[in-house]
Amino acid sequence: MRMKREALGYTRKEICEHCNGIQEKTLIRVEQGRTVRRESIWELLKFYHQSSHTIYPVMDLEKPSMAREQNEVLELMFHGNYKEAGRRQRYVESYMKDGAENTIKYSEVIGREIAYYIGEGDIDRRECVSYFEEQIVKMIPEGADLEKWPLNKKELHIYLAYFNVLEKENQYDKIILIARKLLLNIERQYHNKEIFVNYYICLMRRLIRCLYEQNQFHEVLELVRRGMEAGASVGDISDRCRIQFELLNYYWKNNFFDDDRVKEQCLETAENGYYLSKVCGDQKGMKEFQECLKMLHNNMGEQMH
Repeated sequence: MRMKREALGYTRKEICEHCNGIQEKTLIRVEQGRTVRRESIWELLKFYHQSSHTIYPVMDLEKPSMAREQNEVLELMFHGNYKEAGRRQRYVESYMKDGAENTIKYSEVIGREIAYYIGEGDIDRRECVSYFEEQIVKMIPEGADLEKWPLNKKELHIYLAYFNVLEKENQYDKIILIARKLLLNIERQYHNKEIFVNYYICLMRRLIRCLYEQNQFHEVLELVRRGMEAGASVGDISDRCRIQFELLNYYWKNNFFDDDRVKEQCLETAENGYYLSKVCGDQKGMKEFQECLKMLHNNMGEQMH
């Protein structure tokens, strides 16, 4: 609560004036994590746009195992397997209880992203962009500093879904602007927190890809270094592999393979990335590193085994 107030640039007195006369001493108790009556914080929650956005969506499902199924849908999306994710998502939705508003809204966000990405049905591309922009407006109050605003996993996922749509619409500048702020936000508030590393790496990769599209290469090595450090801090192998792939892409796009020393270094990186992706069961990662290896071996005039 304190972080949200500070991200909006308000004093406690100003917040109390906006929130139906909540007393300053009550706000102090809330920001210190002390117990207050539920009624006392309802206006705060509405003001901070948190009335319908929980720390993590409680999947109100008839079968508890469906919560695990929902996480597997997100994992499939993370690896780019949107077709299978769509099939599994429809299965999850069949077990949802009527009236579980937060769960249904969150499911709609996931469904929209999947449908847009694989081009299912009659998708209105502009309307889809507007839909995700509306979700973000509902999450983050106007005027909030995005570098300071405390975010949860659900909110970060909605940003990534929004970026997927923007990327297909070639709106790279918009992604770059927002992704920079989100990365600084996570570094400042959730550094070395395993629960946020996947999102951090996803945002980092998306930023690097957009910089490639804009022919802005000068930041890539520094971004790769930060991403590798984040992945290493929690021992996440698959995340580090994905960042290593961006490094290989950087060398390829900048013709650094003309240097034999760089070629050998990239060959070792690609081989390690391929086998680690295989260990992690990351089929997309395996395919990407395999393509890198083919290009490297062709460039070096060698046979690939």
